[in-house]
Amino acid sequence: MAATRATDIDAPCCTKRKAPAVAAWTPRVATWVKVVLDKRIKKNLALQDVPAVVSRVDPESESVNVLYPNKLSMFLYKTDQMPKMLFAIETYPVNKVQPWEGSTTQLDQVLIHAMLHFAEQRGRALSGTNLIQAVPQPLSECVTIDAAGQAVDGHVVKRNQIKLGLKNLAEDVGNKIEAPSPSSSPALETPRREEQALSPKQMQNKFTVRLSQLFQTKNTDKMFKGDIHEALGAEFPLWGNLLAALDAINVILIAEDVVFRV
Repeated sequence: MAATRATDIDAPCCTKRKAPAVAAWTPRVATWVKVVLDKRIKKNLALQDVPAVVSRVDPESESVNVLYPNKLSMFLYKTDQMPKMLFAIETYPVNKVQPWEGSTTQLDQVLIHAMLHFAEQRGRALSGTNLIQAVPQPLSECVTIDAAGQAVDGHVVKRNQIKLGLKNLAEDVGNKIEAPSPSSSPALETPRREEQALSPKQMQNKFTVRLSQLFQTKNTDKMFKGDIHEALGAEFPLWGNLLAALDAINVILIAEDVVFRV
């Protein structure tokens, strides 16, 4: 009688296939996000779904600094009316941060006003337990030699470099807008105007096709919302609402921050 090998007895009859891994979404500086708080804590209930902008990402500690601009900074312009605190910065673990799915147009304006007021020393800010403020300091004399061999003020040179950098950026952006692509033609401009008048049903159908193509391109059955936002957010500003509509009719399945293709 042949001996039975232990491997024949212990080997399982079948093996489970592991689901493909999903790359973790990493927040980026200057993007709007929200911090996911523990809803079991009563004081957190009123602070759910609060937009904030990422000011720093620390890969080593896996933490993110988020900045909350004071909305009053957009509406108050006189020094005596200015809010004492223009913004607050807090630090959270990176896994507690999710992409903001709402509109950012108004939020961008609030952020710009808060930062400009801060730069003009019209208010202060909070960073954890620290108070921060812009404090002007006199510069020591800085003399440098220009290309012509003449001595010039080094601070003026630096300011001009900043100005020229912005000028080059503006020209680059302008050239990209004005210069037609090799495949562009007047006939291709018509669909763009028509897209602005798409009905909600047409927009939903178009988004469904784009999302399906994205899944196929990534060769996966699940993706983070942040990846979908990055790929489709510019074309579909209401991408979050469109995802929710597809979830409601079981085209996809949304589980917290992950979207599964059904």
